Amino acid sequence: MSSTPHDPGTRPIPYPAGVVPTAVYSAPVDCYRYALKLTWDEKLPAMMALMMNPSAAGHEGSDSTVNKVIRCAMRWGYGTLYVGNSAAYRCKDQSLLDTVQDPRGPLNDQHLAEMAGKSDFILLGYGKPKAARMQGAGLDAAMKLVAAGHGHKMHALVLNGDGTPRHPLYVRNSVEPVRWVPGGR
Repeated sequence: MSSTPHDPGTRPIPYPAGVVPTAVYSAPVDCYRYALKLTWDEKLPAMMALMMNPSAAGHEGSDSTVNKVIRCAMRWGYGTLYVGNSAAYRCKDQSLLDTVQDPRGPLNDQHLAEMAGKSDFILLGYGKPKAARMQGAGLDAAMKLVAAGHGHKMHALVLNGDGTPRHPLYVRNSVEPVRWVPGGR
C-alpha cells in the first residue's frame, strides 16, 4: 500500500454566493474528509448526499460535483447540504483508492451516521467505483444508514444499468430524484 500523501486533484473552485462551508478532516495532512456541511439558509431543512470519494471540495472551496449538488438542494427547497462519501480518502483519481491502506477512513461510518441523523432527505450518487477494493462500498455505506433507523428513504437521480446510483455530475440538471431500493433498477 502507498504511503505517498493524498492528492485531492484539482484546486478548489468558489462555492455559490451565500454558501457557508465547514468540514471535518483527519491527519495526516487532511487526507480524509469525513464531513462537509454547506449552509445557505438555516430556516430550511437539511439534506445529505452520499457519494464515492472527496477530492478538492472542503472548507476552502468546492468542486464541480459539490456545486451541482448544492444547486439541486437549493432547487428542492433545502438550506443545508451535508456531503459524505463511502470512501473519505481525498483524491481525484479513484484508482488511487486501491493504493492506500484505508480508503474509507477509520471514522467515516460515525460521521456518515451523524450527518444522516441531521438530514431530512438522502441522495445517493456513489456511481460505479473504478477502484476494485471499493466495489460495493457505496451500497455498504447506504445500507448502514438504512440500518441506523432514521427512517430515511434513499433517493438517486438516475440508476446505472447495475442499479447503482449514478454520480450526480453525469446527470442532466433537470432530473428529479427517484426512490432508491437496494438491488432495484
